[in-house]
Amino acid sequence: MSKSLEPGGTLGQVPSASGVPALAAESQWIVDRLPEAVLEVPNREADYYGASRLISRSLGLPFPPISRSTWLHGWLGSKPWEAAPDLDPQGIFGPRDPHRGNLVLTKGQVEFMEGHGWSKVSACGAPFIYAPSSGVRRESGSLLVMPPHVTACTSQDWDEQAYVDQITSLRGKFSKVVACVSGFCIAKGYWTKAFEKAGIPWISGASTQDRNALLRMRVMFDSFEFVTTPKLGSHVAYAAYCGCKVSMYGVEMANKREHFANDPMRQRYPEGLEVGLREGARERLMERYPFLFVDPADAVPALEWAKEELGEENRRTPQEMAALLGWHWKEGEDETYLRHFLHSGTGRIARKLYVLELALRKLLGRR
Repeated sequence: MSKSLEPGGTLGQVPSASGVPALAAESQWIVDRLPEAVLEVPNREADYYGASRLISRSLGLPFPPISRSTWLHGWLGSKPWEAAPDLDPQGIFGPRDPHRGNLVLTKGQVEFMEGHGWSKVSACGAPFIYAPSSGVRRESGSLLVMPPHVTACTSQDWDEQAYVDQITSLRGKFSKVVACVSGFCIAKGYWTKAFEKAGIPWISGASTQDRNALLRMRVMFDSFEFVTTPKLGSHVAYAAYCGCKVSMYGVEMANKREHFANDPMRQRYPEGLEVGLREGARERLMERYPFLFVDPADAVPALEWAKEELGEENRRTPQEMAALLGWHWKEGEDETYLRHFLHSGTGRIARKLYVLELALRKLLGRR
């Protein structure tokens, strides 16, 4: 596949693994296990990474109905709502309607949002916890390397070579070493060349637009014994939740204001960015999560911690999730019908009306 980033931040097809034959052969064992990446533009936040599809599959539905509630799609380990309780929730979680359904991970997040006058906030855990165990065999002594990633709207200027050199020095401690690079990083040309130069195979990770992303990451984390990363992110809690021994290791790669110069959400809520930069600093994270900052070979399981962080106690049944997401569907409708409708004359008119409605809402200051 050729890599591309289409206008508007839509991710085109990207390679699933290194194109260097010898490196591709080294990672073939994990590539063969992973679900195929199927890219589609999500309708709502609840569709990111294929989250809504996890619920629709559990209910036997051929595709997820339109979600009328938001569903927080990641884990925020810096916990800015604790550090800055007066901060506008939208500066942390992104633009959303305070009076519509908002699904979050934990009861602490519910209390924070309700304290700002938000209604219809429910704790149901992270979307990742709804991805079932893959049942694959975990490769003893294997290490998955997860460098930090960008989004469609962000950039980076990290010292890739310095980090890859550190990982190269560890190879003798592990039976297998594979790097996981995000779809947007591959599309923008980050990380892959540095890993290939060092002789480390890489595979593509998650994309918000991949309907199988959460299933893909579940298989990936079920396959490796160790996971290491230089930067805190959702992948840390996800890997620990799957039983991996996770470490924060390597040269510091701090976020900078300029990385978010083209990020409309961060530009709209600069206070949230400032809190995120402060609470995401390595010194602060070492105080909060000292057990993560170890040599990768010395990492230990942290399953109970991950369960608490991801809101396992708030897990709902598929039927409860359908109700919380505000789903409505009709018997007999399937994805083929929906696709044909969207490409029909009536469907094209409906899409144009939807775009017009969004423009009017923006003009009137409503979402």
